[in-house]
Amino acid sequence: MKYIFFLFFLLPIFGFNQDDTFESISKAFGNGNATILGSYMEDNVELTILDKGSVYTKSEAIKQVNAFFANNKPEGFSQMHQGTSKGAGAKYCIGNLKTNAKTYRVYIFLSPNGNTYKIQELRIEA
Repeated sequence: MKYIFFLFFLLPIFGFNQDDTFESISKAFGNGNATILGSYMEDNVELTILDKGSVYTKSEAIKQVNAFFANNKPEGFSQMHQGTSKGAGAKYCIGNLKTNAKTYRVYIFLSPNGNTYKIQELRIEA
């Protein structure tokens, strides 16, 4: 009985941490902070910015996102949809990044990595 009681209180904490990841990523996008985004990236990330896409190391991906932010000053990010993929327990988020130039659609795919989630794929589309 103690174990059931213990699990009952721990499960909401684990669920909150997963939502907190999306919250932190959203804030990083809204503030144009590629370094914080990088802290949530896998070692290799599938990154597509507008028409240019490839698999980058984390440090290369941060540089690419920084360059995008330098040319498109973020003014805010709003999540439109988030969910869980079937099978591997991956999560995704679709949102809008408002910049000084225009609004971009952002797709973020997170894969489980131990007891955390890491960005495996990131797309910024016009």
